[in-house]
Amino acid sequence: MATLSISLHKLNTPFVSRLLYVSAFIPVSTSPSPSVYHTLVDSGVTINLIHKSVVSFLRLIVDPHRGLLVTLADGKTVVPCSGYVSLSCTIADVSYSGIFFVAPLGTQSLILGMPYLERENPVIDWQAKTLAPPLNPSLNLLLPTLPPIPELLPVLPNPPNPPNLCLKCRLPRIFPT
Repeated sequence: MATLSISLHKLNTPFVSRLLYVSAFIPVSTSPSPSVYHTLVDSGVTINLIHKSVVSFLRLIVDPHRGLLVTLADGKTVVPCSGYVSLSCTIADVSYSGIFFVAPLGTQSLILGMPYLERENPVIDWQAKTLAPPLNPSLNLLLPTLPPIPELLPVLPNPPNPPNLCLKCRLPRIFPT
């Protein structure tokens, strides 16, 4: 898995102009108005991610998930995911609910990966760096739903060491719980 996290001093470079950010509006139980988070959209990420400080601030309930490691785009930095949260938010005027893995993401508050992009199928203008709802949302209902990643792997008869899968997110665990 590859994600992108950049340091604060890199935020003022032309490199950022190549990144696509959207606003994610997350309802807060203690406030009449939602919290707004600058959210990176990254098609190279196989999961959705949320910064652990955002989880703490929003007082979200974290389901533990030990062993999932995320490799950042530099290929050197590996951060552990401490668990995952079920999160509902609004992006480009469309409600989205999904699983977000909790990790220390550097300067990124949230990262929307392929789970969001495949399910919502937004219209993305990469030159203008904008994201909009699909032109015809009813077409999303016609798209085939792919099985979770572990089910795409070939099934071996009587595997010597079957993977220890998380029952909720269906990703392999690296360390036993």
